Amino acid sequence: MSNKLLSLLCFLSVSLRLVWGNTVPVILYSHKLSPGLLRYQINYNFRQTIPHDSIKIIAKELIENCNSDAYIFINMPGLLEYDLVRYRDEFNYLEQYLQTSSTGLTFEKVDYLSNASFNELIDFTKHTCNVRKYIQLNGNDTKQYEPYLDTDTRVIRIDFPPMNDITGEVRRDTISHFDKYLRTVLAQIPSPHQTVILTSLDSEGKVITDLKNEYIETMDKYDGIFNDIIAEKSDIEKNLRVNDVPLVRNKHKPLYEGLSDEYVSIFDNEFIQENYQLLQLIGTTIVAFLLYQIFIKPTTVAPLPSQENSNKRKLKVSKKSFNEDNNKTIETIETKNEEIRND
Repeated sequence: MSNKLLSLLCFLSVSLRLVWGNTVPVILYSHKLSPGLLRYQINYNFRQTIPHDSIKIIAKELIENCNSDAYIFINMPGLLEYDLVRYRDEFNYLEQYLQTSSTGLTFEKVDYLSNASFNELIDFTKHTCNVRKYIQLNGNDTKQYEPYLDTDTRVIRIDFPPMNDITGEVRRDTISHFDKYLRTVLAQIPSPHQTVILTSLDSEGKVITDLKNEYIETMDKYDGIFNDIIAEKSDIEKNLRVNDVPLVRNKHKPLYEGLSDEYVSIFDNEFIQENYQLLQLIGTTIVAFLLYQIFIKPTTVAPLPSQENSNKRKLKVSKKSFNEDNNKTIETIETKNEEIRND
């Protein structure tokens, strides 16, 4: 008979026990989906007590999916289901992690898990998911945890100080401190893919006398730990992240794309509307220029004689004077020749 079937039979055959104070709550969740585990929550009555062997089978089925980068085992000695109801506001960060998980289970009454059972689950995780790195932390020492950046899978165990004998506001403050410390560790893990198992180990199995009456009164009015969150869980992955998204690059666009083939006309309405002021200015300029040419005659100024014309005139005057002088000389010679002949 398989472990899954055995666990299911344990749920159906478990006896209804209403004895308070000798059971502990167990919270299990995984950031990524672990298919099929929801059936244990559906078949569970929050007033039933689950044998510790059955809860180990459920925990192993959660772990064997090996879909996380960190497996965190949390021990809060003295934790009661009463604390998760009465001090729910103090478990603010735990509630947020449970709400954002794809798989989440809460069991209010579970027979105590021993320290050996916890170590058995840790060894099962190391062997099944091939985890080689292990970290053990004290829940009251904030300086003990050293953040890491590599992607190696790790098993982390956190043991908080016992709070069996703590009551009143001190208990409230202690739970708030535990919750903040838990957030400090989980938020620094370099991957959101985490599997968490939280419970109380090695408790005496008794509720302190100061809480007895308040415990009974509170438990009679509630219907499960984080029942509103668990009711929304389904076998659907809610933290799916696609890593093979193609790289988006900008299209090549040259600085000069050439002249547009689109025909542009000054009679186009859109062109006229966009360039109305420019066309108006061009038209006004052309009309003004034509009117100026037609109705206003410019004064004509005689051109100044060029240097070449002046030289030609001087040359003509020189030739004329030369001819006149030459003629006078010829006449004088002829007159003298004639006088000589008469003599």
